[in-house]
Amino acid sequence: MRREPRTDFMRSTDLSDLQLGFKLYGIRLKLLYRLKREGFYVRMHAYEYLVGDNKGFLALIFLEPWANRCLILPLRRDKKMAMILKLIKKLDPAIKVEIERNLRLY
Repeated sequence: MRREPRTDFMRSTDLSDLQLGFKLYGIRLKLLYRLKREGFYVRMHAYEYLVGDNKGFLALIFLEPWANRCLILPLRRDKKMAMILKLIKKLDPAIKVEIERNLRLY
């Protein structure tokens, strides 16, 4: 069974459908700009975000919209993680967010 490539899927998709969530580049950009507006340092590369603040790096965010999944790797404990999670869920309410809690930092 041949799987339809993502590019073919996106070409045949109604891009005004908000249920596409983070599959749309514009929605991923919204996350970038909203995080920046909240005062975070953010570096985005495709489906990955490096998020920090004035104290240093805060988290890595990996989006997998084709699997309806978001993985957050916290780099330190901070109450600001709740704000990041809230922004992600606001832009794509259907996405499943996983937070890696057993990350060892050396």
